[in-house]
Amino acid sequence: MKFLKWALFFTASFLIAWIVIFTFIQEPFKQQVSAKIFSYETPAIPVYLYVAGALALGLLIGILMTLYYSIALKAEMHKKNKIIDRLERELETRVETEEKRTHELPPPGKEENQTDDLKAAGIGIQDESETERFLDRNDEA
Repeated sequence: MKFLKWALFFTASFLIAWIVIFTFIQEPFKQQVSAKIFSYETPAIPVYLYVAGALALGLLIGILMTLYYSIALKAEMHKKNKIIDRLERELETRVETEEKRTHELPPPGKEENQTDDLKAAGIGIQDESETERFLDRNDEA
């Protein structure tokens, strides 16, 4: 498929080039004319040189614009990749921290460790009966 695209492009470019060449060798395009731009008058040159010059100038401007936008988009892509890398590192750090936290928790079922964790978390439990009611409610859920 890729070869077919390039073959079609080459064929179309070749045909267009032949049309342009055969158009420019016609007698009207060989006539010498001078162009007057504001107060400046150019020397007399063939018409096909004006056409070819305009085509070359248009191609040059197009290439320069494409180059500019290509560089600008690559710079933007580089910035976005840096942001993605920073966010991935931040996510890895958070995952590692969460894994460490889950490994440090006591195994379920040991009430004395759970009571200590509740006290460390700042949950005010005054007596053992209140602690047992709290743990029973959590076991039911």
